[in-house]
Amino acid sequence: MNSKESLESLFFNHRQQILQHMMFNPIIVFHCEFSQRRGPLMYSIMRSLDRELNTAVYPLLSYPEIYVLQDGYSSFQSLYSEHCLGSYVKMADQPSQPQIQSSMLMSCNKKV
Repeated sequence: MNSKESLESLFFNHRQQILQHMMFNPIIVFHCEFSQRRGPLMYSIMRSLDRELNTAVYPLLSYPEIYVLQDGYSSFQSLYSEHCLGSYVKMADQPSQPQIQSSMLMSCNKKV
């Protein structure tokens, strides 16, 4: 997930469906490999979107608990590998690296 549109579609267009399956509001944790750029960017977009869509009921939010995973997935996987499925593949080792970077640049250039 790397755009404002994808966040809005998943979390806000389908909010009622999400909440039907949960007793309480979900806790959302954004991350990327090191939580230095993509994770914090998506966190910021999500929080801005939530504020924008809930202006009339300020300070209430649809998703009050959102976080960025400290030190990213690479650190989490090395500390808690027993809680991870599959193997860890570094971002630089992925064949889709240029496509991901291009997508993130487009996302960063859009107004949040």
